[in-house]
Amino acid sequence: MTNVGFLIEILGGGLLVLYSYYWASLQPNAGHLWGGISHPLLRLFWGISGLTTAFGFLFLTFFLTRYEDLTWDYYVLFATILIPASLWARITFKAMETRRYWLLFLDLSVVSIASILIAWRMWTFQEKELFLFGSILVFHHLWLDNIIWFYYFIREHEQYD
Repeated sequence: MTNVGFLIEILGGGLLVLYSYYWASLQPNAGHLWGGISHPLLRLFWGISGLTTAFGFLFLTFFLTRYEDLTWDYYVLFATILIPASLWARITFKAMETRRYWLLFLDLSVVSIASILIAWRMWTFQEKELFLFGSILVFHHLWLDNIIWFYYFIREHEQYD
């Protein structure tokens, strides 16, 4: 497989993720996507972490396309982050509407597991800063989104039942 195909996957998937956030911001209940995380400093921290995660994702993409002959597993791992990330907002709105949270948890968990696998793959390279960027993916997706955000989201939305 060529690295050009990987770049097309990242560009296309990245645009879908950005569009999903844009679409979500236009929804009348977009503020509910914060999931009960209301303190401005926490939201700022989340935003900074999200930007750092996006930068790390792009850095890993740049490194892999420039220095590595990519195998199919890289395509799968990165798509396993991009596809659920582009669906997250729609799934979250559906979860708010139906009070069924299992698909949302699955979406977040798939991204978390893919992040762990990417970090683990980065550990095999001599450049250990790659593992650092992979670890940033794990921190944001597993700890912030999949555990902390999901907990607060459920807590906020269950109080209305």
